[in-house]
Amino acid sequence: LQNTGGATLTLPGVESETESGTATSARLQPVAAAKFDLDLTVTEHFAESGESQGLSGTVIAAADLFDPGTVAALAERFVRVLETVAADADLHLSEIGIVSEKERREVVT
Repeated sequence: LQNTGGATLTLPGVESETESGTATSARLQPVAAAKFDLDLTVTEHFAESGESQGLSGTVIAAADLFDPGTVAALAERFVRVLETVAADADLHLSEIGIVSEKERREVVT
């Protein structure tokens, strides 16, 4: 988690969209090369007053190891976990649903 605030970073070819503060819509954009097999970065944003304005994140994956659908699914699961914990911080880890209902039905049936 990056929460050192202040700087704005714009990277060519990296773009994402959110709706209502959630990662409900995201476009995968290629980058020149991944430094790691999978790299997840989460950044906290602050208003001028210092009040937290939420989180944003990026996922960079090595194209020879991960297809875009897998990376998108991993990002969606991570967002699901964050939303669940934010809604109820007293949950035990075993109570957090990582897979979607659709994924659960596909695995169970």
